[in-house]
Amino acid sequence: MTNIARSIDNYDDMSKILTDYIKDTKKVALLLDYDGTLAPISQHSDETNMDPYSVKFLNKLSLNPNIFIAFISGRGVVDVKSTIGIRNCTYAGNHGMEIIFRNRERWEYVLSDHLKEQFLGMIKAMDEAQLTAHGAYVENKGTSISYHYNEVPLEYQEELTNKARQIIRSFDFVANEAKGVIEGNAPVDWNKGNAALLILEKEFGDDWKSFVRVIFAGDDTTDENAMKSLKGNAISFRISDLLKEETAADYLLPSTNAVSYLLQWLESKFFHHSFSDLPSSQQR
Repeated sequence: MTNIARSIDNYDDMSKILTDYIKDTKKVALLLDYDGTLAPISQHSDETNMDPYSVKFLNKLSLNPNIFIAFISGRGVVDVKSTIGIRNCTYAGNHGMEIIFRNRERWEYVLSDHLKEQFLGMIKAMDEAQLTAHGAYVENKGTSISYHYNEVPLEYQEELTNKARQIIRSFDFVANEAKGVIEGNAPVDWNKGNAALLILEKEFGDDWKSFVRVIFAGDDTTDENAMKSLKGNAISFRISDLLKEETAADYLLPSTNAVSYLLQWLESKFFHHSFSDLPSSQQR
């Protein structure tokens, strides 16, 4: 179910929303996407960076036994874990196809032998088609690929992206659109929503809905799966610079900077700090 969500662009509104939602609950689960949510989208995935305030807040929150943090990313799980680097958290990669829980246990969705063969064929075909021209590159994530074309000049994008989609679909994989990326995902019934539910059950047990307040934030179409799966048992935010957008999220946030409001509020509630920790440019 989708709706037109209201945009939240200041700390006071964020504070009211979270105060009403969390109230006196002791346990909070914070589930976050990375690219486009905690860090602005960049032309190359190696160039993304969180602002220092978000890093500070997340490191502090990860130390509180009443707050659980999981990152659910489209990146490979090893990549997103090394990129974020915050301890005592759960990391999910490949849109939830692989998970490293905070107790270091690992889980992965195992593809059938047929899909494994199709995946290898797709990788080979992408290479032979020379799709890495003009700054584009293919990221092999083990069970899925990301075709990055952010750096490609506009006059070449249509031709290259059409070829990428055609190859992905010819091997029965699903071509999903993201920001400057085409994802080649396996045609399986598993996504960020399934991963979010699995992570919560693993951390809190089957009855997590009765005592955990869940907050989810993401910026892309793949995050909508988690928003839908958590609907009614979480509060969700979609990062979008549109004032109105059809989404399963409860609220819109205009930028990654606004995610700092969320993190700052949690820190102030659980560590009794003040709003003054945020830079003046973000205190709007």
